[in-house]
Amino acid sequence: MNIIVNHKRTKVLHDPNKRIYIKEFQPKFSFRLKYFLRLRRYPGKNFKYIAEKLNYIDIKTPRIIEASNYKVVTEEIEGELLRDYLKKDKTIIKSYLDLIVKVLENNIYFGDFNTGNFIVKSGKIYALDLEDYRKEILFLKGRKESLLRLKKTLNNDEWYEYVERKLETNPPLKKVAFSRLAGSFQSYINF
Repeated sequence: MNIIVNHKRTKVLHDPNKRIYIKEFQPKFSFRLKYFLRLRRYPGKNFKYIAEKLNYIDIKTPRIIEASNYKVVTEEIEGELLRDYLKKDKTIIKSYLDLIVKVLENNIYFGDFNTGNFIVKSGKIYALDLEDYRKEILFLKGRKESLLRLKKTLNNDEWYEYVERKLETNPPLKKVAFSRLAGSFQSYINF
């Protein structure tokens, strides 16, 4: 078993024989309290929840073998980090930007669309580090914050403007849902 990452809050182990990654979380007390009070999902459980949401909208993620409150075990993906892949082949950038648009359109918040958080395998992009993604239900704050961070991450105005244009033509799903709900409610009152 090899230690890949050993940070204060996260430890990642790789078992080359079983071809798995084990990610263990050691969050600070304030986050543990939020998990306990159900203000946020436990990181391991959130990883699984977000993987399901992303898979549902056709975004690939590592196959999860096990997920508990503070640990997730995933199958190894043999591929190349998107960051490295883009150095030799930029043709996949549109797929990457469309993936970002799809995530944001579905009200999923992620503050770090860094190309080091994605792997390319057989021309397909896989999202990694899912424990920090959040599915936003009531607020647009997450989308706005994601866009602000995205601009810094991309460091390319043309790419950022592409994402912005795509998002302008496709309103957030909850905005559409709330306007439909409000219309239904109004027609009920006028009945």
